[in-house]
Amino acid sequence: MKIRYHLTRLDIIRSSIRTIVFNRALMTYLIVFAGVMIGWSLKTAAQEGRGMAFLVFSAIFQLVAIVILIVIGLTITTSLALFFGKGRGIVGEHELEISDAGLAERTEFNDSLHKWKGVTAVRETSHFYFIRVNESGGAFHTLPKNGRCFEGDVHAFVAEIRKRIQAA
Repeated sequence: MKIRYHLTRLDIIRSSIRTIVFNRALMTYLIVFAGVMIGWSLKTAAQEGRGMAFLVFSAIFQLVAIVILIVIGLTITTSLALFFGKGRGIVGEHELEISDAGLAERTEFNDSLHKWKGVTAVRETSHFYFIRVNESGGAFHTLPKNGRCFEGDVHAFVAEIRKRIQAA
């Protein structure tokens, strides 16, 4: 089974923002960092005799600000890398093929095979499927859901990958 699709720079930027949720290390860091910052701030505010409403508002505001700053930072970093030539093999036409040997990817710049034991999960958002191909490194293939496939049915393709992952 084979699928061919095209990824744009905007797809990569949008999917990068969405993968924050799937990145366990980043989420753990975010929770610990936010907890320390909010705890320190609440302790300081409590020592100054601030009211409970202020403490709750302050904690929520800081958490939202931290998340927004991380998203903006990652978006800027990804955008700069893609617009200054670092998108080779990421942006453009991709071909994924399912075989007994594993999941093969072909682009103008890459030709790789991921054995089924290395294909560990399929995640899904409203616009993309993410096929994780390296649990420790966080590498994944991004499949757009919006019908930009040149060849193959993306939903049937993902269903077959899920079957292979369970069998591995």
